[in-house]
Amino acid sequence: MINELTTSTLLFLGLATRVATLPLLGMISVIEIFVYPNAWPDHVLWGSVLIFLLTRGPGRFSMDYLIERYLLKPPASSARSGEGFPSKYSP
Repeated sequence: MINELTTSTLLFLGLATRVATLPLLGMISVIEIFVYPNAWPDHVLWGSVLIFLLTRGPGRFSMDYLIERYLLKPPASSARSGEGFPSKYSP
């Protein structure tokens, strides 16, 4: 029960989204195989949403995005700032 509450809260907040999908995928597969084998349409829907989040990530409206964007800014390199590359617009 703690697993269900913790991982669903993490998914809702968008915090550690890709890590939180793995226990839920495992739980869905166990429930489908051993508990409700005839409820496969629901489990396919839930599983496809979780696989989408696992492969694509949470998106812009998540804590992961805010942490990556504002707290883990990469240092400005010469390639990003355009130094070393001639430009037709530079004097």
